Amino acid sequence: MPTRFLECGPAAPSSLGLQLVPRILLEQAALTATGTAANSAAVSSPTCRLVCVQSDEQIYVKVGSAPTATTNSYRLAAGGEQYFEAGFGDFISFRT
Repeated sequence: MPTRFLECGPAAPSSLGLQLVPRILLEQAALTATGTAANSAAVSSPTCRLVCVQSDEQIYVKVGSAPTATTNSYRLAAGGEQYFEAGFGDFISFRT
């Protein structure tokens, strides 16, 4: 199953003091993870502050300007979703 990458901006402020989920700015093309590290497209939203990674399989994830995910990188469990700090031009590296 593909791995999804959502570029997210800051959430709108809440007058009720509730924690809001960040706004989705762009959904990148879904990719399939393999045993070799692969990178997403560069983050293209200038106001992006977070990237949401969703996957139906266990993957390892690393975010940065030139990342390479290894089995020592952040482990995202199957069916998981995690937000990572990321900015314009960053990449998301992932692998099984």
